[in-house]
Amino acid sequence: MHNMYKGLKNRVLRAGLIPVALLTITLCLLSGILAFFQTKADFEQQSLINSKQLALIISHSLSHNDKELTQTILRTSLQLKGMESLRITDEGDNALFESGIPMLPAIASPQTRSYVVDLDDHLLITVPVSTGESAPALWLEAGFNKQEILLSRYQWLLIIITISVLSLMLATIALLRLANSLSFPLERITSQIGQLDLYNLQMRLPADSNNDFVPLKRHLNHLLARMQIRYRDMKDEVERAAAEIQQNMETLELKNAELDISRKNAIEASQSKSMFLANISHEMHTPLNSIVGYCGLLEKTQLESLQREHLRTLQTSAECLKAIISDILDFSKIEAGKLHLEHAPFNLRTVVDEALAMNSPSAQEKKLELATVFYPGTPVFLLGDSNRLKQVISNLLSNAIKFTEQGSVAIEVNCIQKRNEMAELRISVKDTGIGISDTEGHKLFQAFSQVDSSLSRNRDGTGLGLVICKNLVAQMQGEIDFTSHAGEGSCFWFTANLAIDHKSEALHQSTRTDHLSGIAIVCEPREWSRLAIVRQLEDLGFEPHCLDTDSMFNSSRLSILKQASLFVVGVHQEDSQSTITEVAPYIDTNARLLLLGDPQHIEDLNYLTGTNTRILPFPLMQEQLLESLCTLFGEDQVDCTQKPEQTPQELSNDTRILAVDDNPPNLKLLKIMLEDLGVQVDTANSGYKAVEYAQQHDYDLIFMDIQMPGMNGVEACQKIRQQEQGEKNIPIIALTAHAMMDEKSRLLEEDFDAYLTKPVSEQQLLHTISHWTQPLSAGQTLSLFPGDSSADEKQQKAGTTSSSPVDMEEGITLAGGRKALAEELLSMILETLPENRESIAALHQQEHFVELQEVIHKLHGAARYCGVPDLRDACRESEILLKKKKLSELEDSIHVLNQEIDRLLIWQARFMPARQDKQTSHDTESIEELESQA
Repeated sequence: MHNMYKGLKNRVLRAGLIPVALLTITLCLLSGILAFFQTKADFEQQSLINSKQLALIISHSLSHNDKELTQTILRTSLQLKGMESLRITDEGDNALFESGIPMLPAIASPQTRSYVVDLDDHLLITVPVSTGESAPALWLEAGFNKQEILLSRYQWLLIIITISVLSLMLATIALLRLANSLSFPLERITSQIGQLDLYNLQMRLPADSNNDFVPLKRHLNHLLARMQIRYRDMKDEVERAAAEIQQNMETLELKNAELDISRKNAIEASQSKSMFLANISHEMHTPLNSIVGYCGLLEKTQLESLQREHLRTLQTSAECLKAIISDILDFSKIEAGKLHLEHAPFNLRTVVDEALAMNSPSAQEKKLELATVFYPGTPVFLLGDSNRLKQVISNLLSNAIKFTEQGSVAIEVNCIQKRNEMAELRISVKDTGIGISDTEGHKLFQAFSQVDSSLSRNRDGTGLGLVICKNLVAQMQGEIDFTSHAGEGSCFWFTANLAIDHKSEALHQSTRTDHLSGIAIVCEPREWSRLAIVRQLEDLGFEPHCLDTDSMFNSSRLSILKQASLFVVGVHQEDSQSTITEVAPYIDTNARLLLLGDPQHIEDLNYLTGTNTRILPFPLMQEQLLESLCTLFGEDQVDCTQKPEQTPQELSNDTRILAVDDNPPNLKLLKIMLEDLGVQVDTANSGYKAVEYAQQHDYDLIFMDIQMPGMNGVEACQKIRQQEQGEKNIPIIALTAHAMMDEKSRLLEEDFDAYLTKPVSEQQLLHTISHWTQPLSAGQTLSLFPGDSSADEKQQKAGTTSSSPVDMEEGITLAGGRKALAEELLSMILETLPENRESIAALHQQEHFVELQEVIHKLHGAARYCGVPDLRDACRESEILLKKKKLSELEDSIHVLNQEIDRLLIWQARFMPARQDKQTSHDTESIEELESQA
């Protein structure tokens, strides 16, 4: 505090002394300069006056010719201030009288004679001396020493300095008194404030004799009084807030306890709901399986028309129930976060056509125009989940048909852009239905909400379809939305980012024929159907020309008509006969005619079928169109019968199968379906009987239901595996209706070979039995799941493997279309192969199967993200054998795995030399040895 006010004093002194000092110095400088010149001028003036007065006195003595008096006057005059020499000369500069210090020769020179001569250290004044009119002229020369001037100047300087010092001292004293008069009271006030107690604000500053700071102390005392009041109020508020916080903390503790209990209850409820949904799905699918199965069996029998109509109604109701159950289960999967998409190749056009075929009967009942338009540049061979994509399209299509009473429903498929091996698709479903108002549209993508939710609504549904579609589209990295106006129809659209399947695209281009080409005449009055026909014909290589029935037969069109090799005519009930009659004369004998009719009236056109004429129903689908054109233009010209999947070979009558199910209708249905396939079937209605029958008989395959009372399917499977001896391994296929659980991985861990989801179809049974019971060719292995054709093709043993162990296109696809990432992942796995090969060989030789499974599992995980399909399949087979503890088969599997590693090392040595250079010499020698063996 003392230092603070000392600084205040210093600031006051500096503020006062600096201007005073500057002013004093300025005055001193001015005074000194003035004294310097003034002393010189005064000395010269005084010397001149003294010289003139002396000249008058001497002139009086010389007029009396008194030389002695003159000499005495000269000697006496030397006592005057500064005078040091006197001399009286005549005109010839001859000295008549002289006194004092002899004058310098220069001074005595007649050339320097003037009234005042200023030399360096002396001053010479010459004045005339009058001695009478007739007397000769005389001169008085007086020499003065300038030391007197310097003395006078020193005296003035001393006076000026003395006055300046006194002035500064007086100013300092005055400023010190001023600073003390400010700092001392402030220091006392500060000290008094420092003595105040923050918890006792009743103290006040005392008054003193200094009236200058009385207002300050008064205001400070008022401030203390207000602070005291505010402090008291604040203290009361803090106490109230503390009491409220304490009460809130107690309430929060109770709430947290309640929330903890609620959370546990919610988790238990969620688990119960999941279990309930899993069980209810089984319970619902079980009778549904019977209904659908028996409907299929009845359809094969001879029925009356009314009975067949009832059967169709029953099938439609069953499919509707199946769709509702699927929506509820899908929504439950979404809530549980267990709805995941597959990644497999598919044909986009096939997916859209299948969705179109599923909803075509509903559109036919309302006589709606139904068509699909693929725009140019849209890739059709893609990688993704085709079933889920079809589910989204089918849902939007079903809603459009449901809310459209007349007009058309069209699907538009377009590719927005292609980037990084990915295609962004936009699929739109447009209708001419009732439309949706803006006030109702916001509810569409909310669960269990419908535009028309009143009791009088005439359209069924659960309100979950669009919610499921939105989630599926989001997993496809797209978005879904709609545009609509009440009474003007709607357009629902969604986007999806899918990888392009270049391998299938290249295969399609290589097998595509140029025989389907030429000019095609399209006569279809409906806009969407006409556009769909034109686009499909263009994709097949035709040059379509659209003509309506009013203008197509004009003379200007005859040249085009004569060149046409194909006529595609839409025939509708109201104008069917007239259109056919008009078209017939213009069809050349070599031209083909393709008639497109409404399904409900297409039988009326069967009489027109001939060598050059075919009839197809609306809506037109690519596969049907291609088959019809192949037939029209001759099968020998184009191979139209090639299918991506070959039909399973026929089953042997010696094949014996055990069917296990606790539900009698389902068991009976399964038995009938299997017997229709031509195999021998034994049935068991419990897990105990299944174990007993498996011990008594040699079965080629067992279909095992999972949920059964007593001994369930999992326990029965484990018992059967324990009974197996030697190389015997019966394929056991699980039959499950659980939709909420991850059955695939769990059932594999429980020793099942594969699984089927209820309800099952004859085609599924046929494929499964053919897959697991047909004799294996050399080197062929079985896929884990029926229908997994990609795995069947890739999983090959030594001697039947593909030419290259690396599939770069697949690697780029697995890396999301990023080539650099695919190459980096491949390089990483290649660097680990030598170490993994040594570890696998050592662990297998030492029979450390647990560690061996860990090494193969890690290698398998890395291979799943690289384009090494053969290595991935070999790892998967070895890992499954280790999990199932089938050590007798492990030797061959490990041998195949080592061969795949060797093939990759050879490939690395040939095509990645930069990487190979980094290997040790030991690795180089090993690879050369492997290459020589290969």
